Amino acid sequence: MYSVFALLLLIAAFAILVVTFLWVARLLGLIGKDSASAESDDGEEDKGQEKPADGKGELEVDPDVEAEEAGRAVSLGANYGLILGVLAVILFKVSWLMLMLSAGAIGYSSRALYQGIRHYRLIVYRALIGFVLGLLSVGLQYLEFTGQLAEMVPLLGW
Repeated sequence: MYSVFALLLLIAAFAILVVTFLWVARLLGLIGKDSASAESDDGEEDKGQEKPADGKGELEVDPDVEAEEAGRAVSLGANYGLILGVLAVILFKVSWLMLMLSAGAIGYSSRALYQGIRHYRLIVYRALIGFVLGLLSVGLQYLEFTGQLAEMVPLLGW
């Protein structure tokens, strides 16, 4: 009975911690927005800010900068997916909690694949490999959990 109570307290404490982090992140975001608007009221132009177009208050965004940032995001997502996929395959025997690495690999890789195909009409091979490794890790976890992996090892000659 005490172990169930302790588990519920642990879950509640973790939920409070996550909500606190989200609250602090939101407050820091609001502070960042306020300071950015205060700096723009000074009349000085920063290098990273966009210029208003035609005096209508609309911001003109340079398409080259936007495309470069999106390409960098796709590349980072593919790298994260590949690294998490490799770690998930290597560490699958440690614990079933390594499925979280697989989920991260599948998530980052699938998002990078989607953005690469949708925006650039190309397949990001690092993301594809990370996606496959994430799925492979899920399969290895399933085989380990059901005991089929121990039966397959002698068949493979290892």
